[in-house]
Amino acid sequence: MYTRSFLWRLPGARDAQNLTVVLSRCAVQGSDPVYDGNVYDNQISQLISLLNSVYNPVGFQFVLKATDRTQNADWFANMVANSAQEAAAQQALHVGNLQTVRSCQAWQPAC
Repeated sequence: MYTRSFLWRLPGARDAQNLTVVLSRCAVQGSDPVYDGNVYDNQISQLISLLNSVYNPVGFQFVLKATDRTQNADWFANMVANSAQEAAAQQALHVGNLQTVRSCQAWQPAC
């Protein structure tokens, strides 16, 4: 699993029995933040709870440090893995250092 191999590359992961992963979450919204990708705090909390339920047995704990919301219609409509929009968003929204896990996503509503 990609996530597990990524987690083991975090500084100190192999030396610690338990490792806390600090997350900084970014939600990219379209032109209308009410209808285009608004992510509620309880949805983000549910995501963190899910990560903890899956990864706590192998020694990882996830803690949310911050959440910010960015309004950008192009990123929201066109961001996919390895796209120009993803690269632009990552560069513009980067925070922290190598030990900070920054998770950005354009949340498309289910139709």
